Amino acid sequence: MKIEIANTAYYTAGPPSPDAVVISCLFIPQEQFRRLGLGSRMLEAILAELKQRRIFAVEAFAGRGREDNPSGPVELYARY
Repeated sequence: MKIEIANTAYYTAGPPSPDAVVISCLFIPQEQFRRLGLGSRMLEAILAELKQRRIFAVEAFAGRGREDNPSGPVELYARY
């Protein structure tokens, strides 16, 4: 798994809270693997790991209206 650190200063929403972990990209690049629940399972694993580390503030920069948005669909994050 490739993990990159995003420079959130360039996001139009502004910088995240100082106590928050930011999820800036949760994307399944191959279309045939989308809509199979993989994004949900990844997000659940990420949130479980953060909870174990006692990190409870999580922010995401999600997109709406495009399935191929690299930040992930807002509907996915809204469920959690």
